[in-house]
Amino acid sequence: MKKETLIAISLGIGTGVIIAIAILFATGKGALRTSKIISGNITPTVVAGSESLTSFKIDAPNDKESTDKKSINIKGKAEKKSLIVAHSPTSEVTVETGNKTQFDFDFPLSVGENIIKITSYNGTDIETHTLNIYYIQNEDE
Repeated sequence: MKKETLIAISLGIGTGVIIAIAILFATGKGALRTSKIISGNITPTVVAGSESLTSFKIDAPNDKESTDKKSINIKGKAEKKSLIVAHSPTSEVTVETGNKTQFDFDFPLSVGENIIKITSYNGTDIETHTLNIYYIQNEDE
């Protein structure tokens, strides 16, 4: 290599190192830090709300259940004034609980495995359960 090339490479590397050091000190990461410790007792206060935890439960059918009917009855419990949405790749059913905590509706099935997601919406509380229901069609249908 030529003498000029070696000088240019050395100056480039040197300049890069100087710029990197300057950036580190400018951001405060290269300088020694002194930490301040807050003295005194800090005790968090935990307040439990008067509202009960969301209770969303599917009573029937059981997961991985099989049937020979074209629809299945889904029963369960949710908070009052909840919106219940059940959907699969081929169907969707929406019901409201109103002033009741029980819900009950029929959901249409496709032949084979049906992955049904059932979601309860109650204010900001959202809970989802997934059911796998197998519809086995009779040979005479």
